Amino acid sequence: MRKREKEQIQKFIELLLKVHLTMMSQIGKKRFETLYSILLDCVEGTECIVSKLQKSECDVADVMQLLNNYHEQMYELGCFLQEETIEKAIEQNQFIIETVEKLLISIEQNIKDYKEVVFLPYKASMWDSLESIWMAAEKDTDCRAYVVPIPYYERNSDYSLGTYHYEGNEFPEDVPITYYEDYSLEDRQPD
Repeated sequence: MRKREKEQIQKFIELLLKVHLTMMSQIGKKRFETLYSILLDCVEGTECIVSKLQKSECDVADVMQLLNNYHEQMYELGCFLQEETIEKAIEQNQFIIETVEKLLISIEQNIKDYKEVVFLPYKASMWDSLESIWMAAEKDTDCRAYVVPIPYYERNSDYSLGTYHYEGNEFPEDVPITYYEDYSLEDRQPD
């Protein structure tokens, strides 16, 4: 999983923990409608996390189990809030806090992250200035490196576009080239 995605998930789970800690005092104040609305928002947020984790290539079974537990516990908390059973709601919220704390630990321990780096050379003859950096990134197990040669135009004397150049096939054979139309910077957002 991308480092940035993992950090976003961790920040959301930390926020979730703060929400549940705050809820402890709010349950005693009997603000059931507001609390119920907050519960729905929390469940919706964790469903987005489930969706991201299902798309990841990591082994997320432990994290998914904790998220399933969280959803079940949230359902029970929602029932206690609707019934206005304060003591049971507080007790259930404490179980949820423990689950969220376990979730934070599980994400840190079980989800391996990596950085994505893209190299955008335009002239193959200048590759030697990037090659050593690319080789270090390529060897790093916590990094995915892409070489995406970009096309360029010569400029005519009247400032109009001149000859089109794409030198992607002129790089050394050991350099895996990704065609520039196959790598979207906007979608991939490399680190």
